[in-house]
Order: sequence, then C-alpha cells, then structure tokens
Amino acid sequence: AATLLGSVAGTASGANPAFSTSEGAFLTFDDMKGAPYAVEYDGRSFAVGGQRTLWLSGSVHPARVPPGEWASTLRQMRRNGLNMVQVYVFWNAHEPSSSGAAFSDAPGSTDWDVVDLRRFISIAASEGLFVNLRIGPYVCAEWKFGGLPLWLMNATAYPDLLLRTNEPTWMRLTGDWFRRVLFELADFLAPVGGPIALTQVENELAYDAPEEYVRWAGEMARDAVRDALEMAIDNSETIDTAGAAPIIPILMCEGSVAPNAVPACNGPTCAEYLSDPSSRSDMYVEVDDNAVEPKRVLVDYPGVWTENEGGYQTWGGSPYKPPAYFWGRGADDVAWASMRWFARGGAHMNYYMYAGGNNFGRTGGDAMTTAYATDVNVCPDGLPNEPKFSHLGNMHAALREAAPTLLGADPQVGRAVFLPHHGVLVGDTDDDGLWEGTERVPLTDEAVKAGHAAMGSTAFSKERKGGENVRRAALARRRDGGFGGVAAAGAVTDTQTSGEMVSDAFAQEVTERFAEVTSRKRAVARASSSGFTEVSGNVVAFEYDSSTDDGFVAFVENNSPRVVVADFKGGAFTLTPWSSVLIVGDASDLTTGLGGMRVAFNSSDVPKTPSLRRVSRAKAGFFDWRAWREPVALDPRVLRETRSVTAPSPLPQIALVGDTTEFLWYHASFEAPELAGEDDPVVPRLWLKIVGRAANRYSVYLDGAPVAAVSDETHSPSAQNQEIEHWVDLGLVARTHVRALSILSESLGVSNYPIFPGAKPGDFEKGVVYAEVRREDTDEALEFLDAHGATVKPGDKWRMRFGLYGEALGLHLRETKTKEQDVGEAYPKWTPVAPGAEAQGVTWLRAAFDSDALELAPGDALLLDAQGLGRGHAWVNGHDLGLYWNIARNDAPYDETQRYYVVPREWLVRGENECVFAEVGGAPELGAALAVARMEPASEDEALEAIWAVTGGRQRACEF
Repeated sequence: AATLLGSVAGTASGANPAFSTSEGAFLTFDDMKGAPYAVEYDGRSFAVGGQRTLWLSGSVHPARVPPGEWASTLRQMRRNGLNMVQVYVFWNAHEPSSSGAAFSDAPGSTDWDVVDLRRFISIAASEGLFVNLRIGPYVCAEWKFGGLPLWLMNATAYPDLLLRTNEPTWMRLTGDWFRRVLFELADFLAPVGGPIALTQVENELAYDAPEEYVRWAGEMARDAVRDALEMAIDNSETIDTAGAAPIIPILMCEGSVAPNAVPACNGPTCAEYLSDPSSRSDMYVEVDDNAVEPKRVLVDYPGVWTENEGGYQTWGGSPYKPPAYFWGRGADDVAWASMRWFARGGAHMNYYMYAGGNNFGRTGGDAMTTAYATDVNVCPDGLPNEPKFSHLGNMHAALREAAPTLLGADPQVGRAVFLPHHGVLVGDTDDDGLWEGTERVPLTDEAVKAGHAAMGSTAFSKERKGGENVRRAALARRRDGGFGGVAAAGAVTDTQTSGEMVSDAFAQEVTERFAEVTSRKRAVARASSSGFTEVSGNVVAFEYDSSTDDGFVAFVENNSPRVVVADFKGGAFTLTPWSSVLIVGDASDLTTGLGGMRVAFNSSDVPKTPSLRRVSRAKAGFFDWRAWREPVALDPRVLRETRSVTAPSPLPQIALVGDTTEFLWYHASFEAPELAGEDDPVVPRLWLKIVGRAANRYSVYLDGAPVAAVSDETHSPSAQNQEIEHWVDLGLVARTHVRALSILSESLGVSNYPIFPGAKPGDFEKGVVYAEVRREDTDEALEFLDAHGATVKPGDKWRMRFGLYGEALGLHLRETKTKEQDVGEAYPKWTPVAPGAEAQGVTWLRAAFDSDALELAPGDALLLDAQGLGRGHAWVNGHDLGLYWNIARNDAPYDETQRYYVVPREWLVRGENECVFAEVGGAPELGAALAVARMEPASEDEALEAIWAVTGGRQRACEF
C-alpha cells in the first residue's frame, strides 16, 4: 500500500522491513527508467520504489544560473557524486507585476518562460538527478523579498494583508500560487515517472507561528500535490500508476512543521539536531483528533538536512567580520560537519548552495553582492572551487560506497563509543605549511612515540583561526538563536604552541548529550591496558555493521581543538582538530592493527588538485567610450518623459515604482535663511537629515550639483520596518535664490529576512521616510516650499520621480544606438570620453568590445572588472548584469567586496558588443576592463598553498 503523508510505514524501531538496500542504497533517477514510483520514508531513510537511498543533494537556482549553463552545471553535479538537485521557485520572477490568478483584482499573467522550470527539470532528469522542489511561496534565499512579489505591498489592493499567517488574503494568494506551480510541473512528479521526489512548503517558519496556519500550509500542499497528480494521470493515456504513492513527501524546514510534513534541519551543522530535534523545531505529528505527540526524527522520520550552508557575501562585509550570519567555510569544516551528520544517522544532505550563480538584475536580497555564495562547491562563473570541489567529491564517493551498510543498520545516534586516545600536537614536520595527514599504524609503543615525535622539540605556532572555526561549528548560528543551549568554549585560542592543551569543553558537552553511549567500560579497560590514558566524549566512533557479511563502516571523530592519536579496533589513528574519518573494514580480518581496515575518507585530508581557478586580464578590452550626464533638475522635458507624483511628504518607494527600477528621485525646494549676525553677517551652515530604510543608499544634490552620498548596508535587520537616520552637510548656503534639493534613493535589495508571521508588506519598504533641512547655529528646521505644476495640490511639497531618466529613455537597451541614429534629437547624444576621466553625478556610459578578439576557449568565463568604476548598474547587450559597487571590505580598506562580475557567454554576439553603465556613485578615474577566469595547471607549491587557505579554520572564496 502507498505511504501517505503524515503516516509512517515503520516498526517500533523506526525501520520498515519492506525497504531494501539490494540496489546499492544510492539510487539515481536513471535507475527509475521513467516508470512511476513511490517515494516513502521511515525512521532510517527515504525509499524510492521500495529501495532505500542516500540522497546527496545540492542547491542550484535556475534564476541565478544562465540557461545556457544549466546542462553543464547539472552534469558537473552528477559527476561530482550527487544524485539530487534542490530547486527554489521564485514567485516574483514569474509574476513580477500582478497575480496570475483568475480571482485577482488586477489579473496578470504568469510568465513560465522567464525561468523555464520545465526545461531545467528535464535536464536534471536527463543527468540522472532527482529533484526537491521548494515552492515556498516564501523562500528567503537571499533573494528579493524572499521570493514574494512586490505587488503584495500595494496597500490599496490588499489593505489587510498579513504575511505568513492565517490571514485570508495571504492564504488565498499563496495557496493558488502553490497549486499553479504544481499543475505546471505535474508530469514531472515521481508517481507519474518524473524526477520530482520531494517538495517543500513554507521555509523556516517561525516556531511561534499560528497553529492554524501551520496545519493549513501542510494540508494545502498535500491537496495541491494530489490534485496535480490526478490531472497528470487524467491527461495521460500511457501512465500506469500501479504501486505508486498518490503523493510525494512534503518537507518543512527549520521551524514549525505541519502534522503531515517531514521535518528538516538548516544550518552549517545539524548533527545536534539528530541528538535533540526538539531543540530545533516545534514539531508534532497528529495521532488522533484529540492528541498529539512529538515527532520522532530517526524513528518516524528520516534525518533530513536541507541546507548545509556555505555562506554568502554582503556589501562592505568580509569573511572575518561578516555583518550578518557568516561569509563562507573551509573545505575541512564542511566535510567534518557532513561526516558528523551521517555518522549519527542522517540520510539526506543538501549543500546550500552547490552552485550559487549570480543576482542578475534587481534580484538580490538586502545588501547582497551580485555574485552569490562565492565559497561553495562551484564558483558563480561555473568553474569548480578547488580544492573544496574535489575534497567533497571524494567524500561523496566514500559515502556512496558505505551507503548499503549505513542504511541497512539502525541510526547510531546516542550509541557513540568513547575512544581511548592521547592528546598530542602534530606540527608541520616537512615545512609545507600543512598539518600532517591522518595515518593508521599498529597500536604499539612505537606508534604512540611516532605521534609525539611529529611534534619535535620546536615550539609550534601556526595561525589556525581556531577560535573562528570553533565559533562556526559550535554556535553555528541559527537565524533566531543557538543550538538548544550549546555554547562555544571560551578558552579556545587562535594559536597553539608546544605543550599547550586547549580546553575542549564544547565538544565534550555536545558528545555527552547523547542519551546512550555503549562500550564505555570496555573502552576504559582498553585504554588502561594499552597505555592510552584519556577517554572522553571528544574522541568517539559510530560503527555500522553490515547485515549481510562481516563488513562494517565506522566514523571516527575528533571533536576537539587538538591533535589526538586514537585507538580504534587495534589501530592507531592520528586525527587533526575537528576532523572525522570514514573507515571501511572487515571484522573477519582484524587479526592485526594493519589488516581489515582502510580510511575511505578523511575530512581534514584535502587533496592536491592539478588545476586551480585563476583570473587574468582578457586579451581585448573596451573601446569607444562615450558618456551622457543625466540632468538632475526638473526641467519640462524630464517631467514630460518620466513619471512622477507629488505629496506633502516623501512617499514609500516600492509603492510607487514596484519592481520596475531600484531608483526613485525625491525633489523639494527651500529658501536659505537670512544671514546671521547684524554687525558681522555669517552665512549659516545647513544640514540635511534623512530618515531612510535599511539597505538603501541616498545621493544628495543641491541645485543639481552632487553634495554627498550616505548608505546603510544592513542585511537581515534586527527589526522589521527599521529606519536609519543619516545627516548630510550641505555646507554654507547663502540666501541668493530658491534652492533645489534632490535625493536619489537607490534600493540595495528588498529584505529577504526577517519576514515573520503577521508582518505587513509595507514593513519592508524602501526610500525616504522623512527629510528636513536644519540650520547648524540655531537648530531650526527650514520650511520646504510647495511644488510647482498644473496638477500639484496645495501643500504638496515633494515630487517623487520614477527611476533614472536614462531608464525612461531606454539607454540601457541594445537597440538604443540604432534609434539614436534614426531619430536624431529624440535621444540624448553620447559624447566621447577618455578612460581616466572623472565622472560626477548620474553619468551614463557606453563602451564596446569585440568578442572575437577575446579568444575565449571552451570553459573560460568572461568577467567584467569594475575596479575603475564607482557604483551603479550595468547591462551587456541589453541584458541586465545587476549592481556593481566598489565598496571596500570591512577588514581590508583597499580591497573591493566584489570586483569581478560574470558576463554570461550566451549574452555575447559575434563581433562588436555593447556594455552600458548607469554610474550613480561617481568615479574619480573612469574605466573598466574585461577579465577571464579559467582552470589552469597548478604547481606543487600552488596546490599546497590552496589547501592551506581552506583548512584549519581558514576560508578563501572564489576570487570575485
């Protein structure tokens, strides 16, 4: 019988005996051969067609990766050892202006072509990948407004709308969207032979969300899946669903979970979630009409990790001073966290992200850089992030080998064996800048001495950033708090020296939280007889025995900030700090410490790779630079060719411009005060106060001349509807004429988090909230004058003008150049400009480059080097590249947060290409260049340096 959502086909121990591992326990979509299949689960794993499978997954967002690179990205994923791709559906990408629902007050159309999900999923299927479709509709994702469309901020159309709660309008709009996505993709669902094996509703829903809404979300998703499948079956004359489940499992991650949904964990580490899932989520499963009981992960539900998080980048941040959450992670750290997950019984793990791609256009969340997740497995330009890419690929291969044994046995959480060990410090014995690798030798006195001898007599002091590594692993910050009260050890330092043993209280606290630890008495006895004097919760093993032969799989962990030599089954293993090794063994061949065991994977043993990604100047660059300076003044032509409105005070930005531009002008005028002082008149100094929004930049002009720019780069503000106060010195302003004040508001992305249940859409507005001009000497606020115009109402002092004038003229479009030649004065005339010239105010730039002269080889990635620009928006042949900004990192004042920007090769044409820049930040020495990223052979020293850069608490992202 088919397993329905909310029911568990398990026994008292959580395992369904009907599920088999005979097909290898690591299935790909190719194994389904296009036939309908059931997706079921129990406390050990998911099963497809009755076969257990480990799911190694990676997130790829089709909207962030150019369509021409979908196939290569998904093929790269499959060859790297994954068997599932996790996909977010961005509502605002498909319906940017209005709802496509029939009941909408302003009916629009759903654009399924803007991000062709059907094509993407078809390619995934052809590469043998299952799909986890995360519909949301709220998805977070560091994407604009968490994927929600900005037209939800229309208070006239939706006056009572509240987000993510049991508010009728919200449930009506989101329920309809969820159904339309599933109906569009119904023939890709597993029960009719498609690759979509899982789906997700909501995302990180607050733990205190209304119970009625949580239940509604799960039931709505269940009904939508069933209805979509019924439609697909009715429309097909060939589908035979005999034996297939009528639905697929529905996930809800990191927060409140509906009774009929499978819970999942998000975070840089989730091993603790398997030990105590109640510390992560308020999760209940319905038993009958009058009772509930806690959901039992690893008993009723498999261990699901939907976001093994790799970090993201924000404007003005850095790896070691991230303004929000974190920046990235070392290769050994990601592997260690992943191994700890599977050691305890996890059966599904997803990299968030696997390939981050880019926030093209106006798609990024608040203060997000254009390149997204630059430190994950694949760089934003599609090139592998070596050596992390290969290191994790080796882990995938080892886990695939171990999968039948792992899934054929019960989860071992709570059954860790404390291993006898010696705490030692292993130095850099061959002076290659790296820790020595893990080794296994017979458990003899000589082996113990060898472990100590690796230290030598010289004091060891190598920068490890150990404190930062412990912080990431221990605190592993959740968006709303820590892990069930587990705290990091305060005694951990960044440097260790000879004879110095650092406290490992945190690791001991975590491992000793297990409710059951087996063989402790035996471990203590072996330690005493073998000369290993320490037994603690820091060094542990999780062992899985084969159900078919004498084979076994074991994870041996060192959860401490020191090197240890550990005894496991008669073998001595040297383990670096915060590491885990996967051992494959044969119990019938353990007569000596040398036989019967081998290390299949070591989380700290990052491999040397033959090639590394490098960025170099392209063979050709830009030519024929031209410029046009946009007027700031409100002359009749500007007013005639742009949209604007007036009001007594500044109006919210998104309510006016929607999703059409990130710019809005605020215009007002005032009279400067009389000169101060009767005998010795003094021109007063004036100050402009702006109350604005988080992740917003304001460029101030007085009488059309630039004065200053102020900004806030906050990502994930601490409070919704957060207001930021700025002060701008307008200088000494004499009373000679009426002064024109202009403020260009530039959204740096609409907040994707926090969007809590019950929030109002207007809480996430952009633009100017309030502004006033004050005298410095008297602190007196000046009066703004009434605006001019035939339609201006008395008392309207502010004019809000939509977007840049150049946007209204279409200067960013590919065909602009031809139109200018045809219609003469209808478009502004571009004037030649030499590289190195200064750009002030809002300056539009246009430059050409010859794609043939670049001589790009297959696999090369083309990049825009924006180092000679300031801040603005770029287009290539009319395609929206997104925001560029040379803001410095907060730990390196001369290094840009992002310097290079991906130019998809599918945007290029043969011969001459055009790049247009809306430069709004000002550039003292104007210019830009082209660069190329490619994989190039690496020398021995370069390969070793690359390993050093991504281990021991260090992190190096792809160069952007």
